[in-house]
Amino acid sequence: MTLDKIRSSIIKDAEKRAAEIESEASENAKKIIEDAKKEASAIEKKAEEEAKAEMKRVEMEKKSDLDNATTALMNAAEAEAVSNAMEKVMPKLSRMLSDQNLDRMLKSAIKEMEKTTDEIIVTVNKRAAASLKGYAVKHMDGEGFIIESKDGRIRLDATPSKIVEENSELIRAEISAFMFGKKHDSGRTAPKNASDRKHKAAKPSKRKAGGKR
Repeated sequence: MTLDKIRSSIIKDAEKRAAEIESEASENAKKIIEDAKKEASAIEKKAEEEAKAEMKRVEMEKKSDLDNATTALMNAAEAEAVSNAMEKVMPKLSRMLSDQNLDRMLKSAIKEMEKTTDEIIVTVNKRAAASLKGYAVKHMDGEGFIIESKDGRIRLDATPSKIVEENSELIRAEISAFMFGKKHDSGRTAPKNASDRKHKAAKPSKRKAGGKR
């Protein structure tokens, strides 16, 4: 083979190999680009999903905060409404109890007190005092009565204002149930109409001085 043919053959082989390398490199480059695109797409999709999840979480958090704020506001409004009603109702309840003439319970209360102590002092108005014989009596204005042991350790206060004061939490629960239709400790739902409610006079409480009521 002549030198020219040999040179020509080498060049052709080189060109062929170069073409093969270029083609292989091109395929590798395409694969790398495709893989990169797939990875970028996966990253983008994941980022989008995470962004949506975060937005949903933020929206739920905002809704929860709004619900909590609304609940707190409603509770505050209800508490204020009940307090305002209490301010109007408490004096009226005292007057209603006064109209019921609480000293009609006086003799039975005295009998109960005598079971715990021999010497008692009764504080009542002059009208009620007139019916008491043989007892140490003090006078007061208004209705109701106060009975206490001579040493002051046992005291029963059945004046209207004291009865209302000692039953204030029950009265508050009744008012709240009546106004907002909520159940309270008794498990009853307040009636919608005032005419459906049965009013009962609160009972006076007996306590020992210095002890818990």
